Amino acid sequence: MALSLLVLLVPFCQSWQLTGAYTETFIIKQDFKSPDCVDKLVVTTNGMIPGPEIRVHPGEEIIITVKNEMKSQAVNIHWHGMQHTDGTVWQDGASMISSCPIPPMSSWTYRFKANNEPGTFQYHGHIGGVRTGGLGGALIIKGNISDYAAEADGGDIVVMMTDWYHATSDELVVDLLQPQFRWPGDGQSILVNGKGKFDCYNNAVYNCNNGTCLQGTSKVCGAADRAYYQPSPPTNRCSTCPGYEILGPVTEGKTYLFRFINGGALMLMNIALEGHNMTVIEVDGSPTQKYNTSSVDLNSGQRVAVLITMDQPLGVYTLSVSQRARNAPRFGYALIQYKGSAVNASTVDPKAAVISQPAWNDNKFTLDFQNNIKGLYTGFNAIPAVPSSAKVTRTFSMLVTQERMNAMASFQAQPSVDNLTVAVGPVGSKPQDFCDSDGNTKPLRCLFGRRTWNFPATPVLSKLYVDIGADDFTEE
Repeated sequence: MALSLLVLLVPFCQSWQLTGAYTETFIIKQDFKSPDCVDKLVVTTNGMIPGPEIRVHPGEEIIITVKNEMKSQAVNIHWHGMQHTDGTVWQDGASMISSCPIPPMSSWTYRFKANNEPGTFQYHGHIGGVRTGGLGGALIIKGNISDYAAEADGGDIVVMMTDWYHATSDELVVDLLQPQFRWPGDGQSILVNGKGKFDCYNNAVYNCNNGTCLQGTSKVCGAADRAYYQPSPPTNRCSTCPGYEILGPVTEGKTYLFRFINGGALMLMNIALEGHNMTVIEVDGSPTQKYNTSSVDLNSGQRVAVLITMDQPLGVYTLSVSQRARNAPRFGYALIQYKGSAVNASTVDPKAAVISQPAWNDNKFTLDFQNNIKGLYTGFNAIPAVPSSAKVTRTFSMLVTQERMNAMASFQAQPSVDNLTVAVGPVGSKPQDFCDSDGNTKPLRCLFGRRTWNFPATPVLSKLYVDIGADDFTEE
């Protein structure tokens, strides 16, 4: 059964003066760095974590040559949120979906056009777990996404957050995909614009006293226990700390557009600014109605832009990022420096700030936040109105599960995206009936509508374009 896709073409009514193509060269390397004070093998873009920030005009051509100088690791870069409506979907950078990965010690030039509307986006590695090693960065399309954005008379500030593991990206991927399923726990740190601070002597992984470090006492393999890949306390791996990111200086009375980007792999995060409220006006590159809040939730890959007015006395204020949905205390920090403040930001301890953020299991906050995000259906960059029920020709029911299954199987029970009851199945075939690893022979897989994904030998779009094994991709 063929799947029809309806593509909505939205006219863009604002004109932009293009200055020519944006060109850049990304050199991808592996190196040892300590962005949170603990030395580990990372993946850098032009020597940096995160990589260079990309800023382009709406519709501007982007030409980026990626030189993969890693000795034994292939790489792809995905341009998260780019629509590729000009026929450049092959440049999307999703490994084995839109293209083959870039082999070690070789290069590839991505060439595509930015979306026709302003917004906050990102790029990141898209093969294996290379993004957990640090490969990623911000991609900003210039301009006001709505009339609300014009209220930011102080400019914009990019804040990119990453959950950070002390294990290498290869370890993390193999952990999760092998039949034995080694859960790596929560990230040891949260990086803000590539900087964090892991206390090697007093942390959630080790309990230390007078230099003697013991494993956690929890009986459950969780974040309070020593991770299996860390054979001894990491004190011998601690290096010079980069310090916390200092943003600004900001001007008292001015309003700024903060572009929050969750560039992490697994962590749902909440972000709040000490003493300040914020107003959401953009989510995932689309304009929204105003929503006033004290903090913002955003999951892996999400972007939320907010207006924050600098309405507090001159000083230094803490930007706090906390982990949500998992009972393990993880925090990342940055510091906002007011222009003219007599306080030296480098002397401020962000952990001392009193900031109200939702508890890790405060599901009501998450639901309320999501339900209060409304699309902006008026103005020069209005999004298309939601179709009426009479115009809906098909409804998809997306059941998302994690189940044990045979390594090469592509589905479980009776897959369906049309009928939730059929997908859940009868007793004996429900998702919860497939939790046994059968002696560590069945890996844990993620399923959508009870169907999973096995990577083909040929990229999916290539198979469809040249009709090579296209029958493999069936809807039911």
